[in-house]
This record gives sequence, C-alpha cells and structure tokens, in this order.
Amino acid sequence: MTPTVCCLGGALVDELFFCEGEVLMGTSNIANRQIAMGGVITNIARHLAVLEISTSLLTALGDDMNGHWIQRQLASLQIKQPFTANSPLGTGKYVGIQDANGQLVTAVCADAATPNITVDWLQKNLPSIAPSSIYIADANINPSAMQWLIEWATSQQLPLIIEPVSVAKAARLNPLDLKGLWLITPNEEELAILCPHAASLEAQAHDLLQRGVQNVWVRQGSRGSTWFSHNEKWQLPAISCAVVDTTGAGDAALAGFVYGFLRNKSIPESIQLGHQLASHIVGMKGAFDPTLTHQFFT
Repeated sequence: MTPTVCCLGGALVDELFFCEGEVLMGTSNIANRQIAMGGVITNIARHLAVLEISTSLLTALGDDMNGHWIQRQLASLQIKQPFTANSPLGTGKYVGIQDANGQLVTAVCADAATPNITVDWLQKNLPSIAPSSIYIADANINPSAMQWLIEWATSQQLPLIIEPVSVAKAARLNPLDLKGLWLITPNEEELAILCPHAASLEAQAHDLLQRGVQNVWVRQGSRGSTWFSHNEKWQLPAISCAVVDTTGAGDAALAGFVYGFLRNKSIPESIQLGHQLASHIVGMKGAFDPTLTHQFFT
C-alpha cells in the first residue's frame, strides 16, 4: 500500500523580521522582512509533499485573500484538502523576530481560524477520509478536539503524532488523557511544561510514558535529540551547520523522520533523516525549501 499521511492543524501566514544588528528592546530595530505560508503542520505537510509522500491537510482558513492564497499554494504542491473549516474571523498570522544570528527572539501568533476545528467538525469529516498510514496534529488544535482525536486514533489503532508547537500551546495538552498516543515531539522547554513535577529530562520523558504515551522524541537543538520508549532509548547528535534561520527546524525534523519511517527505516535511521532535513532548513531563510525532492536523502 502506498504510504499516506493526514495532517491536522494550523495554516498561517508567516511574517518574519530578520534584525540586521543586535536586537534592542524597547525601541525599533532595522530589519528585513519575509512573508511566507506557515503553521507547524503546514510546514510538515509541504515537506512531505515535495518528498513525494501522499499528504492531506485538514485545516481552517478565512474566506479572505490570505486563505485563498494558502489554498492555491497547497494545491500547487498536490496537498489534498478534503475538508477545510471556515473561519469568519479570517486566516491566522504568525509574526517572528529573529536576531542577526537567525535565532528567534520572540514571536506572536493571532489565529482565530484553527479553533474552528472542533470535535463536531472532526466527527463529521475525519471518518469519511480513507485511513492514512500516520496522522500528525499540531497543538494549534483546541484541547477538546485534540482529546477526541487521541481517543479516535487509539480506538482505530492508528498512529498519531502530536507536535506541541510552543510552550504556551504545550501547556494546553497537560490536562489531556494521552493514553495510546503513538508519539509526542516536544523540545526541552515544552517537555518541562508538560511534566512540571519531574526534575530531569529523563524523568520528564518517563512521566509521559507512564501517562500512556508510547514514544517521546525530545528535540535538543544543537545537541541533537533523544528518543524514549518503554524499551528503547536513542540519543543522536545534531548535524553541524551554519545557522541562518531556526524557523521551522523542528517541523523539518519531524517531516524527515516520518519520511524515513514510512520508507521502513529504523527509528535511529529515521531520526537521522530528520536531523539531516532540519540542518538543511536552518541553513537558509524560511521554514520550507520548495526545491527539495526525495533525492535529498540519497
């Protein structure tokens, strides 16, 4: 069977500002601007599509210029859009401020669209789509819808991956019953929020395992990443590269991992492909490289 991926979450317009010098707080900074399509799950879907993985995206958009532009961009990449939740409040936007070294200083996200992915909307639309090999959801989805999604995927014995997105959005996952979730992919800051009563990274990961998560993949930036399951632990170093822009590094890592996993690679081999794609993305401006093909990994 041809592997397929179903992605669920936010599709945004990304507006990124790259400061030319040291970032000064409390005053204006000279910067260059870049506008692109974004949203964690949208970045993941785009990477998978150019890597020739059959990909669908369930998201929410406004009936506005930005929403129509995103739909055209997705269609040009042959990303299926079987259902899109309509937002009367417009399409979401992310604004990021990067320092001269490409590191994120701060960001804001105004997304009134993605909350339109509700439990009722998922119950109506998701079961009508042919089952996928893997489901990936970002934490832009509201907690009640995420809880339903976890329970649905578990009942159908379908692998679901949750990408926490940010510290603030990871906190919204805390009250959820994560039992049966196949994989969650926090960075160290998000992991600490998910497991506030555990002191060490290892204790935090094991806390999630005890709560019923099957696998935990912790992103550690320039120090690589660590994979935890009940029976295995894998720690892989990052690939050294010159950093231009860290936007979307985690999104690329997850896309590379899923590509490898669907190509029957082992967990460590799939993680290595994730690191490879992440290092490529941080070496350029923006979260997505439209020139990528599956030959990138050969």
